[in-house]
Amino acid sequence: MSENPEDWKYKRHGYKDWCYLNDKGKELFGDIFPDGIVPILSMIPITFEHPELDKPNQAYLLKGRELTEEQTKKLVNTLAEKFNTMDNDSIEYEISVDQIPIRITLTSGSGTRRPNMYME
Repeated sequence: MSENPEDWKYKRHGYKDWCYLNDKGKELFGDIFPDGIVPILSMIPITFEHPELDKPNQAYLLKGRELTEEQTKKLVNTLAEKFNTMDNDSIEYEISVDQIPIRITLTSGSGTRRPNMYME
C-alpha cells in the first residue's frame, strides 16, 4: 500500500493545528516557513477589523510558541520591516502569546490532528 506523498508533512511537523501558505503567503513568509506549513491555534479562523481595511477580515492566529528561535527572529524582522517599526520587543511578545494573525487570503487551507473538531 503506497502512502500519500503529502503524508510526510503531517508526520514531520507534529503541529496540532496548521494552515498551508498559498503562493502569495509563500512569497511573503516562505523563508520562515519553507514547507509552507504554519502552526496555528485553531483551524477555525477568527474575524478581525483593522482601521486600514475597509471590511472585516478572517485570519488564523499563529501559534508562536511552536516556532524555532530562528523562525521567531526572521518573523520579527519581516514584520518590523513590513510595518516600518523598530519595536521588535513588542512583536516578539505578540508572537510569544500567540497574537499574530495570518490573513486567510495568504493561505490555501488548514488542518488539525484533533478529532473532536469533527464530532457532533
